[in-house]
Amino acid sequence: MIKKYFAAANSADGFVCWFDRIFTPDTIDRCFIIKGGSGTGKSTFMKRLAAEGEKRGYDAEYYYCSSDPTSLDGLILTRKTMGGEGLRTAAVIDGTAPHTRDPILPGAAEEIINLGDFWDESVLEKRRGELSALMKEKSALFAEAFEYLFAAGEITRMLRSDAARFMLPEKMRAAAARLIDQASACVPKGERETKKAPRERGKITVRPVSAISTIGEYSLGTYMETDGQKCIVTDREGTSAMYFDTLIEAALSRGYDVVRAPVPLLTDESEAVYIPDLSLTIVSDKLIERAETTSGGEGKGAARRLYDSDQSVRLINMARFMNQEKITKEDRRRRKSLSKCAAGLTSNALSELSEARRVHAAVEAIYISAMNFDRVEEARERVAVKIFGDG
Repeated sequence: MIKKYFAAANSADGFVCWFDRIFTPDTIDRCFIIKGGSGTGKSTFMKRLAAEGEKRGYDAEYYYCSSDPTSLDGLILTRKTMGGEGLRTAAVIDGTAPHTRDPILPGAAEEIINLGDFWDESVLEKRRGELSALMKEKSALFAEAFEYLFAAGEITRMLRSDAARFMLPEKMRAAAARLIDQASACVPKGERETKKAPRERGKITVRPVSAISTIGEYSLGTYMETDGQKCIVTDREGTSAMYFDTLIEAALSRGYDVVRAPVPLLTDESEAVYIPDLSLTIVSDKLIERAETTSGGEGKGAARRLYDSDQSVRLINMARFMNQEKITKEDRRRRKSLSKCAAGLTSNALSELSEARRVHAAVEAIYISAMNFDRVEEARERVAVKIFGDG
């Protein structure tokens, strides 16, 4: 499985970043922090290292930019075998704004690769005024986008709070606990001792796969590519976040670690959960549809098609956990109207972000004109030797 994620989000709460939780000295032998402006080759630097790493027997985890999903923000390389030359684990990350990162253990665990050493300052100095104007325009567009996302988030939070009136929390908790216990019982006997839930409470790892970006709402299919049992949460009323919260608590309380995918608009909510020890993945139908659209397919009905084509996939219908008698026609009409309003505000945010992409491209073009990319490649080759060895 090729692991593809995001490490940040454009959200209702502004820019949210998980760099410090993903790229940590505790789990990585060495981290190379790349500095440099837009268009200096940071993403290409990482993509070429990833390609070389895979040829040399390393697994690669790709972390894409939440504003531009075609560009990399980070990379983790892990050697598949215990022996051999080179580092066991290495990370390469973009350490520039808005996810500025400086070494925590400089020299001992991290080092800076400054691509600014390879540009012609005289070219940039001549276009200083133009760069300044473009950067101000880009910042203003992002600020407008975040205003729209904040408003969309407030409406969505209101809808979530309102849904509590007609949810059946006890039934939801029982169903979530039953799913975890059934998955635990399905672990092969030979693995039960090593995979049984320990006494300690489990831990949460955040691995986002969706973004509100300059090219639209964008989702990766990483969680659908996991091994083991898969469940799809179908949801017409926007209540699945409550089920994911309940499911996560059920797993953690039994000592199982959880990997969760945050919803980009409201990052405290989840749209997918993976429990490694149980090989159990639970994904929202909306995530499946967005990922299918992102990959060029027909998003509408994608979750149902996946269920129909794979008999091992289970459906979890959120309607089971709702007291239908408490939901009036007026409730449904009002919730539908508010959902459309939130969607419209998100659409406005996407329009602002699309304009920001145009401005960002102009900034990149200026920096590209000033770069010596042959020297950038030489720097990449030096980093490759440090990661993979001379072999």
